[in-house]
Amino acid sequence: SRSIHPSFASSPGIKVIDSSFSIHSQPSFFIRVVSSRYPLHPSPPLPLSKMSLNIDPAETSFPATGGSATVKIVSSSESKLAFKVKTSNNQCYRVKPVFGFIEPKADAPLEIMRVDGPPKDDKLVVQWAEVPAEETDPKAPFAAGAQQGEVILPMKAA
Repeated sequence: SRSIHPSFASSPGIKVIDSSFSIHSQPSFFIRVVSSRYPLHPSPPLPLSKMSLNIDPAETSFPATGGSATVKIVSSSESKLAFKVKTSNNQCYRVKPVFGFIEPKADAPLEIMRVDGPPKDDKLVVQWAEVPAEETDPKAPFAAGAQQGEVILPMKAA
């Protein structure tokens, strides 16, 4: 057989030129990928001095009864970056945006809202990846496994 599942063939940044899915009626497959906009394996973590993203302020606190804050995601990179935001407590925290872009040497606001809940220390993780200047989908590098680093924002609720 010379076909490939359409969802893989249309993955962001992947160009498949050859594939085969059955050998003597046994389930098996071979796929050759010749180009990708993103590395197929994540890069090792960077030392703190070479971080491309930081969060300002470096920590934040909220009343346990709820509240909101806006922090800045600050890029020191010479390249366009995509980011993805995660939190350790999805029941109490909401963030906007969850995915986005930051242009070289720029910053982007991140809104954090805490709803009423028990006092607890949590964290917000901003993952990032370098992307081509023409990239329009901030989710694409993360779907391709191209995350290059992350920065953590400690959050306290009292």
